[in-house]
Amino acid sequence: MIMTVGDTYLQARRTLKKNQISGAELEAKEIIAFAAGISKDEIITRGTMFLSEGTLCRINALIERRIAGEPLAYILGEWDFYSLTFKVTKDVLIPRPDTETLVTAAAEILQRMSGEARVLDLCAGSGCVGIAAALTASGAHVVLADISEAALAVARENVKQYSLTDRVYTILLDALEKPADKIGDFDIIVCNPPYIPTGEIATLDISVKDYEPITALDGGYDGLDFYRSVTKNFAPRLKSGGRLLFECGLGQFEDVKEIMRQEGYTNIKIYRDLSGIERVVSGKISKNRTNVAFSERMV
Repeated sequence: MIMTVGDTYLQARRTLKKNQISGAELEAKEIIAFAAGISKDEIITRGTMFLSEGTLCRINALIERRIAGEPLAYILGEWDFYSLTFKVTKDVLIPRPDTETLVTAAAEILQRMSGEARVLDLCAGSGCVGIAAALTASGAHVVLADISEAALAVARENVKQYSLTDRVYTILLDALEKPADKIGDFDIIVCNPPYIPTGEIATLDISVKDYEPITALDGGYDGLDFYRSVTKNFAPRLKSGGRLLFECGLGQFEDVKEIMRQEGYTNIKIYRDLSGIERVVSGKISKNRTNVAFSERMV
């Protein structure tokens, strides 16, 4: 059956709405534009254009995947974050607007610094936080670290996409372990760690628990395992006066703040997201230490 772009859009929107997909109008446009190789605006301006049977089959297949619970970001293979577009696969978390607060907080610090700065993005996933931070500050050299080699492969593609291979690198690193001295010292460490309590994973929406990587979600019994480990084990990798910035889940900021305070962090600040939720906790290290020079290029 041959259909126009406009009729296909209306049918797709009805189907998504019927299956309780929030944002059905936008998602229908995204799916049709992706499958047909046109822009979302062209769904309106070229509404009378007929689509081939092959294109209609692709659209129907994508809609079926969405109805089954697969997130739109994985279907499209990319997602917008901080006014940028990043490649995503099922090996990485989908970038969310809440996490933009972490970039904004890091960017504020970088803008106050003169000259070059070293930034470590822990639990980097797609690399969206570190890459966005690098694009806000031309003097920032960023290391994207993750325990998943598959995630780092996605991050490297995003680094290449934004032509940042000269100052954004990747390294395989476990945020729950003490890092080797050879990674050097950093002016800023940013971390959006797994912070969902283990017992709550099963209660998450299907689109999250059945599709997004569990290792990027599970923060241990109380959701705080990574905060404890990173705060303690990575303190020696912060330069004197350097800052550690965490994203945290709803209602976790007081616990994260206390964990940092007990490990000697000072000048602790809280940043709220656009919904007014305490989303980022930042603490400063002022220990007098001899900084370890960056000893090797990491790719």
